[in-house]
Amino acid sequence: IENTKFSNCYSNYGYLFYIYNQNQNEYIKINNSTFTNTSSIFHGDFLRYEISNSIYENIGEKNSIPAFSDSKYSSFNIINTTFRNIDIISGLFGEESRYILDDITLFNIKTNSKALLYFIYNDIYINNLKANNIYCLGESGTTSFILFDSGEDKKELTIKNMNAYDFVLNGPFLKVEGDLSEVKLDYVNINDMKSYGSIIKINSRKSNTVISNMTFYNNVNNNKFDCGNIYFGNQFNISISNSKFSNNYSKSNGGVICIDTIYGLNANLTSNVFEYNKGVNGGSIYLNDIENNYKPTTNKKIIVNMEYNIFLGNEAEYFGGAIYALIESNNQLFFKNNEVMNNKAGVMGGGLFSPKLIKYEDNNDVDSDYNNKNNKKNKNNTISNFNSYFNFFNNTVLSVIDNYTSKPSYITLENIQTLDKIITSGKFLPLNFTLHDGYGNIMVDITKYYSSLTIKVTLKEVNNSNNNNNIIYSVSGNIGSFLFGICELNYFRIFARPNKYLLNFQVENYIDKIDIKFNDIEIEVMECERSQIKKYDKNGLLYCEDPICRSSCQTNISAICLPNEQNINDVDHNICFCMEGWEGIDCEKRIFTNL
Repeated sequence: IENTKFSNCYSNYGYLFYIYNQNQNEYIKINNSTFTNTSSIFHGDFLRYEISNSIYENIGEKNSIPAFSDSKYSSFNIINTTFRNIDIISGLFGEESRYILDDITLFNIKTNSKALLYFIYNDIYINNLKANNIYCLGESGTTSFILFDSGEDKKELTIKNMNAYDFVLNGPFLKVEGDLSEVKLDYVNINDMKSYGSIIKINSRKSNTVISNMTFYNNVNNNKFDCGNIYFGNQFNISISNSKFSNNYSKSNGGVICIDTIYGLNANLTSNVFEYNKGVNGGSIYLNDIENNYKPTTNKKIIVNMEYNIFLGNEAEYFGGAIYALIESNNQLFFKNNEVMNNKAGVMGGGLFSPKLIKYEDNNDVDSDYNNKNNKKNKNNTISNFNSYFNFFNNTVLSVIDNYTSKPSYITLENIQTLDKIITSGKFLPLNFTLHDGYGNIMVDITKYYSSLTIKVTLKEVNNSNNNNNIIYSVSGNIGSFLFGICELNYFRIFARPNKYLLNFQVENYIDKIDIKFNDIEIEVMECERSQIKKYDKNGLLYCEDPICRSSCQTNISAICLPNEQNINDVDHNICFCMEGWEGIDCEKRIFTNL
């Protein structure tokens, strides 16, 4: 068919050409032809189509037959052809054929189908595709612009030099399923798309995806239950390089990339730019290798290589302005020369947030001299300082610098060396605690997200002498919370009979584990000193008070305050006793001696 125009042509069968009894793989060629207001064009299997320099337009058929052809087990080579002004409830092509689409334009198309371009069980090659003003309005989460299903065998989808923009989608722009898929995206521009879900969703059981020279601008995922604008799941290899992701937004985690429910990962991100993207957790990247609704996978390997990437001006509603990374498996991580600048988070980790300390097999030759001397490789390293792998600058939480952090990890006691371990009952015993993340940073927690976390100090007798279960000790001021990572129990007091006791420390109101980086502390409670007043609390426990004299008494300068004979702490009756060389009612006069 050449130099031909079909206009207002319809068939009760639903297609214009029904081809049968042909030799297998017989050619059908269309060149420089136009189809306007027609039924579906071709029906027939085991055919070879060559379509070039043609137009398919103004189609409004409302039936389930693919709009152009429903041929199965066929091959299509479509070149320099335009599909425009189409309103259908089906896709364009039958899914069970092989397609080469080169220099194709798709414009002003609306469909309610499972996918506008649906491909299964075949290799697909797309080059120089321009698509804009496309509406995929099928059932939420199940409709796509491109749906590629590899089936049980390894199949490849290749897209080069594509420019797609101004889409409204009720599901992904590109969805990949099947057992083993190969996806190659090169010089692909995906811009100005609004989707109820991820824009790209790679969810094959196993997949290998290579993305290079992509631009991904102004895209929106409006589904808070669908992670990221670009989603990878299951077991997969990904390589993303020389690409730019800008001004994208996700109502869920991962403003750009979400890597979730991982059964094995080999990821390589090199020389990419992530700028001004927004997500709930992970303004640009959300990575989580913890399975939620599946049985844990043993011996899975997580390999992540990130080099020469730039993260600029990204924002997370809660954690990880640029990156959120939760990795627990056997890992091999390699980070080098990544710039993380001017990112923001609402709660913690303006640049990077990792809920737990990231453990890895040494792939950076860190401590290589030590390992060489010991003739072994360190198998249980942790990233103790992300500054070795990322260049952080001005990443903030509420305008306070917070480049990278984790969840609360451990607590230290700052005054353990100067702590008075021999005391009398009732004496104040100040304790100063500091809360740290997994990387040694003090948990400033400017938003007070962990304000309910408390530390509690309890007392236990070393040698239990209380055979009658009487109350022999009590404590007060023993519970405190952290403000800007600091907890000061300045009014902690112990009321106890003379004996040896252990101070025990517990974290409360927090479900995850926090390590206490010091042991229980043994203290000894002594009898009251002669200069102290003996008193008893409501439980009958003896405690000691330092006598208080009138304010005019030069206490700690030239006088000592001693208790009165009634053993009552009364400022008017306590004795202002002068030190040697002083005299007067308040010991204010120095005694001079003539020599």
